[in-house]
Amino acid sequence: MELLYLCMATFISIELYTMVGWVAVFGSTIMAIPQIIKTWKTKSVDDLSLGTIFAALLTQAAWFSYGYLLHDWPLIVSAVTPFASFTYLLYLYFKLKT
Repeated sequence: MELLYLCMATFISIELYTMVGWVAVFGSTIMAIPQIIKTWKTKSVDDLSLGTIFAALLTQAAWFSYGYLLHDWPLIVSAVTPFASFTYLLYLYFKLKT
């Protein structure tokens, strides 16, 4: 009976681990969207920090590499989507910079 309890606890914790991972994917996916919307509407990049954009890109590249090495799909996806968002923000920065 103790073995069954241990197996069930392990299964539940793995499921919880995966669910938390996918919640993190969602959060990291949407984190740049408000800034993209504001930049698109105002057509102004005066409030954007180029250093922050590059730091975010570097960080997401590191998280992608780490996820790839671990074969952890939630981690990989949670790195790729904000990387794409921040790449678009970088594009807007150079396109709209006056």
